[in-house]
Amino acid sequence: MQKLIFAHQLRGLAALLVVASHLIGVYWGMRDVVAQVTFSPPLEAHIPPIVAVAFQPYYLLGPLGVSLFFLISGFVISFSISKSRRLPFLLARLFRIYPTYVICSLASLSIVALSALYWGQDFQMDWNKLISNLLLIHNYAGYGSIDLVNWSLAIEIKFYLLMALIAPLIVRQRVYPLFVISLVTLALHWFHTPLIHFFSHEPTNSWLRAFTTEMLYISYMLIGVLFYYHYSARLSHLAFALYLLALSGINSITWAYGMLEHQFPAVTINYGYAIAIFLLAYTLRGYFRPQLLLDQLGNISYPLYIVHSLVGYSLMRILMDLQLSYEQSLVIALTTAMVLAYTMHRLIELPSNRLGKQLAAGFAPPTTVLGKS
Repeated sequence: MQKLIFAHQLRGLAALLVVASHLIGVYWGMRDVVAQVTFSPPLEAHIPPIVAVAFQPYYLLGPLGVSLFFLISGFVISFSISKSRRLPFLLARLFRIYPTYVICSLASLSIVALSALYWGQDFQMDWNKLISNLLLIHNYAGYGSIDLVNWSLAIEIKFYLLMALIAPLIVRQRVYPLFVISLVTLALHWFHTPLIHFFSHEPTNSWLRAFTTEMLYISYMLIGVLFYYHYSARLSHLAFALYLLALSGINSITWAYGMLEHQFPAVTINYGYAIAIFLLAYTLRGYFRPQLLLDQLGNISYPLYIVHSLVGYSLMRILMDLQLSYEQSLVIALTTAMVLAYTMHRLIELPSNRLGKQLAAGFAPPTTVLGKS
């Protein structure tokens, strides 16, 4: 499948939104957390005016960027699963995610180790926590995130598994599985309190919480699958509009009355913004043309997403301690993160993607389509 320019450029925009949210909003608004992950003392400084952009009511850059990533993934993964068998699909996706994530994470942690050395603190990392994070199963193993961003990658992995499970239905572009999954997710959230009380023993309780939470985002990603159905001319404009409203409504209700109801509507509304932005770009997709900056951001969006937080936080704390202004520190940290992301894109991401595709091709001819002989 050739790149759909609008989706690729939206991916670059989404990466920028997430980076801005973290290096502007989280850096100032969650000082204790930043101090903890960078092994530095909490930041003590007056908030500069630019930070206001990250603290607008009902407009949050991070959730907006992540929700765009989720929609794009639901859309483009539908193409991939429709052109491959389950095992080759999963193999290609594993090589797409894990090599880049592991190497980028280790590179980021090396910067954190330097940060700890600068601040005179011992760099300590529990091996079980590290390995579970690198495998993206930390939430089921009872560990927190080491980088504050990999929670969405853990959800991506579950989404790939789900898409492989229902692949024949995706190939036939059936709509009802999208609603069945969304309604089951709604039920899990609606009855989450009695379910958690019923499964009161650990680790079942924590697994149930993690699974229920992840399903909320996975059901949102299914909206991207619906866009794929319309793109493939399986749905009329009217049917697409009705299904889109219905799926979005179910997801919003799940958010309002489920485990994450405390985030409604402040966070949820940004997921609605993302649907509107994606819909507008999708409708105008024929007008999108190559743009050097956005295309390059789209290319490096995945490694940039991984490295920007730990690298950015660590460098900005050190640079500000060396008497550079926040704005100067931000520019240097962002530039460093982008250079590192580009390097990882060229040296790790592209080769591992090619290897994954080559290995996947060994399981099935390129022309094989799931469900057809």
